[in-house]
Amino acid sequence: MIRPSHAFLRLLGVVLLLSGLQLSADTLVFTNGDRLSGSLVRADATMVVFNSPMFGQASVPWQHIRSLTTLKPYVLITTSYGVHQGRIRLHDQQLIVQSHGHPTAVLTPKQAAMLISPDTYARDVTAAYPVWSGWKGSLTTGLTLLNATQSVRSFTGSIQLSRATPRLDWLPPQSKTAFAFEGNYGRIAQTGHPTVLTDILNADLEQDEYLSPRLFSFGDVKMNRNLAQGLGLQQAYGGGVGLKLKRTAATQLSVRADLHYTNQRFLHKAGNGFLASSYSETLRHRFDRAVIWTESFSVTPSLTQRLAYQTAGSSSLAIPLYRALSFNTSLIDSYINNPLPGFQKNSLQFITGLQFTLH
Repeated sequence: MIRPSHAFLRLLGVVLLLSGLQLSADTLVFTNGDRLSGSLVRADATMVVFNSPMFGQASVPWQHIRSLTTLKPYVLITTSYGVHQGRIRLHDQQLIVQSHGHPTAVLTPKQAAMLISPDTYARDVTAAYPVWSGWKGSLTTGLTLLNATQSVRSFTGSIQLSRATPRLDWLPPQSKTAFAFEGNYGRIAQTGHPTVLTDILNADLEQDEYLSPRLFSFGDVKMNRNLAQGLGLQQAYGGGVGLKLKRTAATQLSVRADLHYTNQRFLHKAGNGFLASSYSETLRHRFDRAVIWTESFSVTPSLTQRLAYQTAGSSSLAIPLYRALSFNTSLIDSYINNPLPGFQKNSLQFITGLQFTLH
């Protein structure tokens, strides 16, 4: 009797293991006959995202796929908002959704608004999560202390938070809530000289509602304080429309226009109310090694008071240091055409600090 060698048994075990993995995996076949085994991640009307243990994650256009077969059920949402759940099979450029006890659905890839797992659909599409969860953004802070002939205390900080529905970035957006706060406080004291204070605060709360994946309407409330320009408090309430000109994994560019009511209160001066409009753009770009550049610029002409126009711009760079911690440097410029006599119209800030990213 001939007994198999240990090497042969090990080889047989590897072959059986690979066969088991092959039978339990989703399968994608390209039009040239090449085959991938792994798992379907997601898909839409143009692209399939497929993960293979050997080649990693790949994005493949539908026209380059001959067949696709899944062993697990998926949820397919059509462009007409129909929902089908079951195993997926692509044959002759037709998507076939099969589920036990339900009629078979036959569609074209162009009819697939999204194809996702049931867990993703339940967690990120249909679930109503509480208001305190789902926030993303960053926290930035900087501090300066000096004790000498002069006593200097300076603190800068900012909070940028947003909460989108649905939470996944690649799903068609429905709504978004954004909150931003920036503060710069400084105190310079010297014996025999008046104390110099820096007090700059900016707060913004905005609610977006998407009319299409790129077009959205919004309402917002803005609060500003800048003692360097004699501005005690400025409040603006309004709304408008915005358009996302570019939205890729690396670059997001949007423009917006609004109409709002502004109430200004300068130091030692009665309040000033007027109607104004604002036109702005925002750019966010991710470079190699996860360096992020954010830039924005706005022009705000007054519709009822000719001299009460304003402009504002900012540019910031976040350089990653360790995990969620980054080094941040920002340049912020604010121009008010109607400050109090004796105050400059322009306010320029250069800020550096540490940034912590919230996921």
